[in-house]
Amino acid sequence: MTADPAIGLRGWLHARAERPLYSGDWHGISLESVAKETGLRLDQVANEHFYEALYRRWKDASFASDDGWVNAKRRIADLMADTLRQYAPPSPRVLSIGAGLGLIEGHLLDAGWRVELQECQAESLDRFRSDPRTRVWIGADLHGLPSTEFDAILSISMAYALSLERYRALLADCARILRPGGVLIVWDHDVRIAFSTLRSRLRGRRQLFWGWLRTPNLHTALAEAAGFRTERVRFFDASLSPVDPPLRLAGLQSPFGRSLAQELTFTKPA
Repeated sequence: MTADPAIGLRGWLHARAERPLYSGDWHGISLESVAKETGLRLDQVANEHFYEALYRRWKDASFASDDGWVNAKRRIADLMADTLRQYAPPSPRVLSIGAGLGLIEGHLLDAGWRVELQECQAESLDRFRSDPRTRVWIGADLHGLPSTEFDAILSISMAYALSLERYRALLADCARILRPGGVLIVWDHDVRIAFSTLRSRLRGRRQLFWGWLRTPNLHTALAEAAGFRTERVRFFDASLSPVDPPLRLAGLQSPFGRSLAQELTFTKPA
C-alpha cells in the first residue's frame, strides 16, 4: 500500500489507525431494536433512516435525557461561543451541522448568535421550524447549501458517524459554503472511548457500529487537504475542562486520566 498524496504520509498512517466505535443504547433506547426496525445490520454505520427512527422514538419519550448530558451541552455551547469570538469574523452567520436535538444551538441563539441548524432528519428539530431567529436545513449532506454564504461552521459530535470518504466530502463542502476567512470548529470524541466499548464487546454485549474514532492528526491532515489552515487543537476531560495534550504510544496514554473530547479549529484562508 502507498500513502495518500492528498493527506501525506503522516495523515495516511493515522487513517490506518482509525478505531471503530460501538454503542448499545441512546438515552435508554436500544440501538439494536432501531437497527432492526430500519433494516440496518449491526456492522453497518447508522444512516439518515436510522437516525430518523431513533429521534422519532426519542420524541415519543419527550426527549427524556440525563441532566448531566443536558448540562454538558450548555458547557459546550459556552466553549463554542468562546472559539467563535476568537476566530470567526464579527457577527458571523453560523451553521451547525448534525445539530441533533439542537440544545447547543438553542443556547447560542439565546445568547444572541445567528445560528442555523442542519440535520439528516427532521424529527428532532420541530421546535426550531417556527423560530424566527434561525433556519433549519434538512439533508443527508451539504450539497444543497449555497456556496460562500456562512462565516462559521460547527461540527459537534457528528464527524465520527461518517466514513473517511464521506468525511472528506463533508470537509470539501464546508470549504465551499464558507466565506474566505471563515472558521470550521470540529468537536469530536477523543480516541479513549475505544477502550470502554472494547470491554463491552468482550463481555458479549450486542452493539451497533456507531462510527470511527480519529486522532487529531488525522482530522488536521484531512482538513488541510480540503484547503483549511489549522489554528488550534484542544483537549477536554470528563468535566469539559481543558487539559494538556496527551502523549500516546501503542494505545497507552500519559497522563493516565484520558481526555474525553477534542476541539479542532480551522480557518479558510482569505
